Amino acid sequence: MQWNGHEVDTQGDAFFVSFSRASDAIACAMATQRALASHDWPDGVAVRVRMALHTGEPMISDAKYVGMDVHVAARIASAGHGGQVLLSQSTQSLVRDDLPPGATLRDLGPHELKDIRLPQQIFQLDMAGLPTDFPALRTLASAPHIPPHNLPARATALVGRERELETIRELMLEPETRLVTLTGTGGAGKTRLALEAAAALLAGFRDGVFVVDLSSVADPGLIASAIAQVLGLRETGADPALESVKRFLKSRQVLLVLDNFEHVLPGAAHVVDLIASCPRLKVLATSREPLHLQPERDVPVHPLAVPDLRRPQAAAALGEWPSLALFVQRARMAQPDFMLNEQNARSVAEICVRLDGLPLAIELVAARIRVLTPAAILARLDPQLTFVRSGEKDFPRRHRTLEATIDWSYKLLSSKEQTLFRGLAVFAGGWTLEAAEAVSDVNELNVLDGIDALLDKSLLWRDTQPEAEPRFGMLETVRAFARHQLEAEGELETTCRRHAAHFLTVAERLDSELLGPRQTASLDVLERELDNVRAALEWSEDADRVTGLRLASALWLFWFLRGRLSEGRGRLEGFLATAEASRNARAKALFAAGFLAQSQGDYDAALAMHQESAAIYRELGDRAGIGLALFGLGRVAYEQGKPGAARELLDESLTIAREIKDETAIGLRVTSLANAALDASDLARARALFDEGLSRWRRLGGRQGVAYALSGLGDVLRAEGDVAAARPLYEEALAIQRGLGDRANIPITLRRLGFVTLEQGDIPAASAYLEEALILSEGLASRSGLATSLEAVAALAAKTRPSEAIRLAGAAAALRDARGAAAPASWRTEIAQRLAPALRAVSRGARLAGWAEGRSMTTENAVACATTTARAIASEAASRTDVTPLTPREREIVALVAQGLTSRQIAEELVVTERTVDTHLEHVRGKLGVRSRAQITAWAAASGILAQR
Repeated sequence: MQWNGHEVDTQGDAFFVSFSRASDAIACAMATQRALASHDWPDGVAVRVRMALHTGEPMISDAKYVGMDVHVAARIASAGHGGQVLLSQSTQSLVRDDLPPGATLRDLGPHELKDIRLPQQIFQLDMAGLPTDFPALRTLASAPHIPPHNLPARATALVGRERELETIRELMLEPETRLVTLTGTGGAGKTRLALEAAAALLAGFRDGVFVVDLSSVADPGLIASAIAQVLGLRETGADPALESVKRFLKSRQVLLVLDNFEHVLPGAAHVVDLIASCPRLKVLATSREPLHLQPERDVPVHPLAVPDLRRPQAAAALGEWPSLALFVQRARMAQPDFMLNEQNARSVAEICVRLDGLPLAIELVAARIRVLTPAAILARLDPQLTFVRSGEKDFPRRHRTLEATIDWSYKLLSSKEQTLFRGLAVFAGGWTLEAAEAVSDVNELNVLDGIDALLDKSLLWRDTQPEAEPRFGMLETVRAFARHQLEAEGELETTCRRHAAHFLTVAERLDSELLGPRQTASLDVLERELDNVRAALEWSEDADRVTGLRLASALWLFWFLRGRLSEGRGRLEGFLATAEASRNARAKALFAAGFLAQSQGDYDAALAMHQESAAIYRELGDRAGIGLALFGLGRVAYEQGKPGAARELLDESLTIAREIKDETAIGLRVTSLANAALDASDLARARALFDEGLSRWRRLGGRQGVAYALSGLGDVLRAEGDVAAARPLYEEALAIQRGLGDRANIPITLRRLGFVTLEQGDIPAASAYLEEALILSEGLASRSGLATSLEAVAALAAKTRPSEAIRLAGAAAALRDARGAAAPASWRTEIAQRLAPALRAVSRGARLAGWAEGRSMTTENAVACATTTARAIASEAASRTDVTPLTPREREIVALVAQGLTSRQIAEELVVTERTVDTHLEHVRGKLGVRSRAQITAWAAASGILAQR
């Protein structure tokens, strides 16, 4: 217990130990490594142990620590080598200024770790007298570069599509080709072919390949939202989702796979708009019919080739036909020892011919090989192919063939399996076992066994992610058939009602968890179920608007935190206009809609909705509701630049929260009130409130709240003039935010760090922080955030580039005017002080002209101007320092990185291995104290390396 440590768990030869303080963990690691190195091991053997230190807030379950922080620590440890001690960003920020004698830290840069969503910044603890040179970390980033993508793993090889794959590849490699559409009947294999083609093209799209499934998107207006969701874009301003997507993709080399476009054909104009706005974007779509767009190249996807039964062929020759090869492949999945031979080849060939070579139909039938021989399948299949629904005689023959095949499989199910199969059709985007059990109405049938039986018959698919609950679903063609059967049996209405009720229960249960220790997990659950939520909301619009109102209200924090402001607000306002809900439900919905309207900068609407919500809650005597509505009103007042009114409203809201002992509400209101106090320069009260908020959020497990309070305390310290003490608080907050993927708040913290480093005289670092904040703000489509970042760069430029500073300030003012929101008073004061040198440096006429020029800039031009200015300032600062820490080879590699070359291209240019290049880049990151290629590029420009080359 020398270092206040506690052994939590052991696995094999690994130990998991917790410490009260990060500094204790450092001391223990150093002492242990020195003891291991100095010990006289028998036979001259050297025992080397790798260690990782990570600071977080794990949860306790069955006397063990669990949660994402435990996984992060384990993954960092597994990346190291014997004798190496690695630290996470959160630990580094706590110990960097108080290291034991003989210890230093080396920044190894960001690394991708298995099963961890976001890259982790990793540091190495160097100890005097012990080895400090180790091989490259064993992380995903040390492998050859693979562009980002969301392509699913391929369980089987693609059969018989070599010609189509080559056609798609050739088209996509043509510079003038921007849109390729794979068209064909349902079940022809368009999706499978598109995914295979996308995987083959992955290396050619530096910024990634992303699949967007549109099968569950009923509204063409949500195409852009579906794309934004896949790209990870978060709506934080009033800009439409399409504008956010265009801004993100404008300069990126990306392939978008838009699957099942036939559901949203009226929205095809969005694709043309995207292609026109994003010159390096290419689109691969699948649809049952062409999109009929000018740049479209249509590639028909026909069924697989089938043999001519009039010509006798041996089993070996028949097996070469793609349709039979697919049958054999899928049959072996059901019966591994299945083989095509002289006895069964003719029957298999006839089956494939009868099924027109349709891949989906072949897969469904082949799944029956476990219980039926090919001859038995053929005998049972033959009469069913005459099935055609009445009234659909004009249905294309291949559609009738597929429908008949699904119907054949359906009729072979037991009656209870048929009931289960029909009921599952209400799900959109898949389901969990829990959801299936809640929605299905099958007596005396174990739902798990029923799903297993449907999986066996290839009527369902299963998607299993590591450490996640299995998820099930139907191909869209199968789902359409099942839904038709559900409607024909008169079960659609009751099943949809159970479906909506289940997801209302889920949403209301998770509503209370979205600010606690399960925040990320709960948000991820709702994200996975978004298609089901949308389906429930759309059903509610016609059938049960009260349920719809409650469901949309329960999701208010989800709509906000995951950036779906317009969608959430639109749903809520639609239900509010017509739903005859209880007074309590209406008041909650008004608050939710008002909160989202305020987040979009629509303060008049937000104010009206919060006022009506408060009136209803007062009428009901609901103290918790009154406090909630006052919280909303206080936030509106604060963002409108009315600190006095904001403090009064938030004070009353906090008093109510303390009265009813709602810990989460207290945490929210304390930190909001602390900001209002800071805005009014009441530093003592702001510090007390932020301290209380930090303590509460740590106890509640709300990491986002912890980061918010830490940043607030940094603001207080900076206002008091203690810049050195503020910096580690900002760095710790940034580490938490990066770990959470909190893209809304990362730019805010980067701006704070930019000003701190500016005040400390580190101009290149300040420029890098503010440039990153600017780029992230632009990607978030937040007008107020972008205006703030432009003002921050203007402040950076005030002393050395006054004209640019004035123009950027004018551009920011135009953005604020368009949004109708003033900045908080403390920010306005700080920016005015920082811009004062620029205003003094130019004449009144030049000030007015520069301001007008800035106000007339487009957003894109303003961002470009700010980026150029930040880099120029960094370059000027770096030019005043002629000492570079890099070796000649490292400088050469940095110059090539700055020219946009990948590690592989640099290796080819210098005739070295890619691993050698990556090792040099790790050394460069450590010496320069940078993390990304963009920061290396900025340093290269500032240092003059490019000009020298």
